[in-house]
Amino acid sequence: MKRTRSSSRVVRFGVFAAAFGLSLTMVACSSATNGNESSSSPAPSTSESSASSPSSQSSGDAAQSTSGETTSESSSKPAVEPHSVSIIANWLPQASQGGYWQAAAEGLGKDDGITIEMKSGGPGIQTVTNVAIGDADYGMTAADNIYMARSQGIPVGGIFAPLDGSEQCLMSHPSANVKDFADLNGKKLSVAPAGTYWKYIQKKYNIKTAAEMPPVSMANWNEDPNMVLQCMYGAEAFTAKQKGFDANFLMISKSGYNPYTQVLFTTENRLRDHPDEAAVVVKAVAKGWDQFLNGQEGPGVDMILSKNPDYTKDAAMFDVKIMAGMQTKPMGAMDPQRWKETYDALASVDLINKSVAWDSAFSTKFLPAS
Repeated sequence: MKRTRSSSRVVRFGVFAAAFGLSLTMVACSSATNGNESSSSPAPSTSESSASSPSSQSSGDAAQSTSGETTSESSSKPAVEPHSVSIIANWLPQASQGGYWQAAAEGLGKDDGITIEMKSGGPGIQTVTNVAIGDADYGMTAADNIYMARSQGIPVGGIFAPLDGSEQCLMSHPSANVKDFADLNGKKLSVAPAGTYWKYIQKKYNIKTAAEMPPVSMANWNEDPNMVLQCMYGAEAFTAKQKGFDANFLMISKSGYNPYTQVLFTTENRLRDHPDEAAVVVKAVAKGWDQFLNGQEGPGVDMILSKNPDYTKDAAMFDVKIMAGMQTKPMGAMDPQRWKETYDALASVDLINKSVAWDSAFSTKFLPAS
């Protein structure tokens, strides 16, 4: 069922001590076009007790002084002093990030004073760390990664979610007869060892006999009929089709683990100090995603292809068609209940510091009025 944004605007960011040197647990897919960040081991939590930790403040405490509402249509004076902001992608340029590239390609935001500059991700790039240390102003990641960051004391939060669904999936050979997650027992699982979704699935479906191994290529997968490969549907389904591989796909979201993906995030300090900028950026990328998923994707695709020559237009358009049915409505809307479900899923497998409040990881304050 499609979710719609709650009529109330949820505002919930505390001010954490800046534990910027800590890394995050990320889920990496096997393909070079997988759309996820590379993995690392989580650092110990630095959050304080709920009595003193800003993560436990009541809703809205830290953002009371920020105006954050989207500016009106451009007038003779820009909404902010003209300047550039950077957004770092969570993998090599590809269509799954398309609306952000579209905003940069079309110069969306310039009338309001903001020039968006995109930075490519790739192997070894972890967007939360890059944004936290100031290598980029904004970034994209999944909602579960934001919770993991806050659990480690890294003060970031999501402000925009373009997609209601997730393309993350498990690819198997038809002969393996993997029709549900319980069928993974006895199979070889090529998954990121620190993948949060996998820990959730293991516990929920009592998977005890699956043999785990690091992510491998699709060619390796094709040689082993008992192997199940983690992947992103838009990338691997297209590649399998092109190579003539027969494959079944089991969507991770069907397990009950379904965080928002490609979430735009930044630091609490930036939201506190530059709320008008954040509102302009959100307004610009919302328009970019609207264009990209509704027949005007040309400029964004062209920029993606120019930055990632190994990517193809056919692959991009395959993914655009998939995402067109997954867009949030109105564009960017975030349902607080959806965030809580992600929090609860992480908490159920002890992957989050429970002193972090569930509503601390996001704000709808900067979304355009619907």
